[in-house]
Amino acid sequence: MAQVTRYRIEDGGRVFNGTEFTSDENDVFKYRSEGQANDDADEFGGVVVKFSCYAERPDIVLPSQWAEQIVRGANLQAAG
Repeated sequence: MAQVTRYRIEDGGRVFNGTEFTSDENDVFKYRSEGQANDDADEFGGVVVKFSCYAERPDIVLPSQWAEQIVRGANLQAAG
C-alpha cells in the first residue's frame, strides 16, 4: 500500500470522528482534503493536523481521456 497524506481534527488529546471528539485514536476521521477538514474545524472546533498513513484503498486517478471514454460509453438512460 502507498503512503498518502490525510488530515484530521484534534482538540487537546482528542480526535474528531466525524460527529464528535473522542480519545480513541483508531476512531479518527481521515479527510482527503485540507479544505474539508478546515470547514469542519470551523464548525466543530479543533485544529487541523496533516499526517501520513497507508492508504486503506488506493487512490485511483484516471487520465482524462479514459474518463471521457467511460462517460461516452455509458448507457445514461439505464441509470435514470
